[in-house]
Amino acid sequence: MPDSVKTFETLELLHEGEIITFAVIRSVRRKSCSVVIDARGVHIAAPEALNLDSIREVLIPKLPLLLERNALYQDMLGPPKRERQFVSGESLRLVGRPYLLRVVSGKDHPVKIQGIYVVVGAAAAVGVREALEAWYSKEATSVFVERVPLWARRLGVTPGRILIRSQKRRWGSCDALGNLRLNWRLVMAPMSLIDYVIAHELTHLRSADHSPQFWTHLRAVMPDYLERKAQLAHFGSMYDW
Repeated sequence: MPDSVKTFETLELLHEGEIITFAVIRSVRRKSCSVVIDARGVHIAAPEALNLDSIREVLIPKLPLLLERNALYQDMLGPPKRERQFVSGESLRLVGRPYLLRVVSGKDHPVKIQGIYVVVGAAAAVGVREALEAWYSKEATSVFVERVPLWARRLGVTPGRILIRSQKRRWGSCDALGNLRLNWRLVMAPMSLIDYVIAHELTHLRSADHSPQFWTHLRAVMPDYLERKAQLAHFGSMYDW
């Protein structure tokens, strides 16, 4: 039976004196409320029979999550992506946290974080990009080395080496020997999406292809994998340069 939508309503939530409106999309098969991001934006998926007051009571504790998701979605809908110039003032992200690039010209020195800034010292403009890519690769190694064993234990698998790669069309892969190849750009994403890619690739050690059994294994350790997958599809272009 298809998960057909029966009604479309709006729900107003009061936050710090401001009224925030979200769409409520009801489904005959849904048993509980959840925050969903898809092509329609950020909305609330709810059971058909649950009234708006009850939905409001459920969602008030989740309001910070709603606001975070909505901010991410609005960010995604912002101005068309422009080619990076690697100059001061451009936005950067590390494990989902936003930073601003500050370029100190005239001398090369290691990349470092100072407050809201990622500071790069470079003798030439081309060196800024090279320094950032090297820094991101180092940060990615640190994060991935910590997260891979965690998800490997949950899945009951033994991974091989963790290899950091620069790949334009994929976030990661896993070969028959258990070696993980992970895109350094992934470290720009929030930890929830980093974990999704790692868990997805490690699940291939339980089931080589994307069979129903594969998704059953992944769902067992990550029940919200579909939401994470959708977020990565929507926001992935933010981490690409």
